[in-house]
Amino acid sequence: MNLSENKFARLFTLCAMYAAQGIPFGFVTRLLASYLVDEGGYDTAVVGKLTAIVTLPWVIKWIWGPVIDRYTYRPMGRRRPWILFAQLFMVITIAAMLLIPDVIKNINTLLVLVFINNVFASLQDVSVDALAVELLEEKERGLANGLMYGSASAGAAFSSIVLAHVKDSYGLRTAMAVQAAVLCLIMFLPLLLKERRGEKLLPWTKGKPMDLDKQETMASIFQFLVHLKAAFSIRSAFMMIFLALFIKVAVDLHGVVSIVYYIKEMGWTDVESSDIRGKVDFFALLGCFLGGFIADRLGHKKIAISATILFGASYIIFASIPSLWAIKMAVKIFFAVEGALYGALAVAFFAMCMDVSLPLVAGTQFTAYMSLSNLSSTLGCWMADWFYKRMDYGQILIFWGIFHIVVITIILLFINPRQRIQTLEDSKRELLVTDVNNNLKENQNEKK
Repeated sequence: MNLSENKFARLFTLCAMYAAQGIPFGFVTRLLASYLVDEGGYDTAVVGKLTAIVTLPWVIKWIWGPVIDRYTYRPMGRRRPWILFAQLFMVITIAAMLLIPDVIKNINTLLVLVFINNVFASLQDVSVDALAVELLEEKERGLANGLMYGSASAGAAFSSIVLAHVKDSYGLRTAMAVQAAVLCLIMFLPLLLKERRGEKLLPWTKGKPMDLDKQETMASIFQFLVHLKAAFSIRSAFMMIFLALFIKVAVDLHGVVSIVYYIKEMGWTDVESSDIRGKVDFFALLGCFLGGFIADRLGHKKIAISATILFGASYIIFASIPSLWAIKMAVKIFFAVEGALYGALAVAFFAMCMDVSLPLVAGTQFTAYMSLSNLSSTLGCWMADWFYKRMDYGQILIFWGIFHIVVITIILLFINPRQRIQTLEDSKRELLVTDVNNNLKENQNEKK
């Protein structure tokens, strides 16, 4: 069976690979972070560093694009060798964590392995995205992106809920072993499925490179630079840089602060904290689906503004009623609302990034925005300790609630996706004028 000819196989494989990214992410940011606070007594400084290290490799994942485009083993497919390589080392780094005698006492070793694991996870992500771009038909892309994003959330929820209970019953090492085993099982999909008919399944089997002519088409460097310059020269594209840089700070900062606060101050257990956070992922998924559905009908910008205002308002309202903080059901509802509203904001943000990206350089421009949004996650995690030591829980929520209502909304108001159309026309005219001038010079030189 090959992925290019079987719709179910390629959708299922792509979703499974995204789930493989979500599993270690949920394990570290929810289960392991909660465990270190509850069992190890660590505070926001360590939890913030741990979660920041998870996101850091994703900030620079754009460097993988040229690498996987330039180097691969074509007889096994253009992307499949990289996916297998990255997935294998994701498993190996998780297995290496089992060799740590005590993760609480050897926190630096743990942080190094977490970082390395996410380096390979980011490589897997870029390779899977490249495979999706090449193999998905245009009419499949909307559904596929929704399913893939949802699968990542489902993977994180699996770690937060299922692995948390495995850890509670059999210990942390068993939970790590189960995680590694699940990732091994997922790896069998790209291992046993070819990209295209006629390619090699394994290096020693029969096969050859296929469809090379369809995979090599590229614009000239000059055209690329002209369009890239045009893409980032307009106000909306420039403002989108700031939106990407700030979009995840509040939600990720609160993620770190809430783990420490509810375990240390409110007496939650690590399993309870991880389980609740895992269930929130399903509300985030719901917010993404509903937000995307409504945004396609009412407009991406309108939904982004509405979602960020409601997101900020939910922070301010919950912070204003301290008595709710001690009621677990109230906290669960607040987390669910936070997840759903941020999910709607995130999907509208992704759509707006696509809206302002020029088609001929969309890959580079969109990846730049995604890298900046991942940087905002890292900043939020790093800043959590600073805020937690200088403000109480309610003040932190109010600060970031106001930040979303005021700052994020103002940035959104300055973004007009329609500017892309005019910019595209201008860049085409620039290319035409340049070509005409070059032809005139060539004719003059020939006459001389």
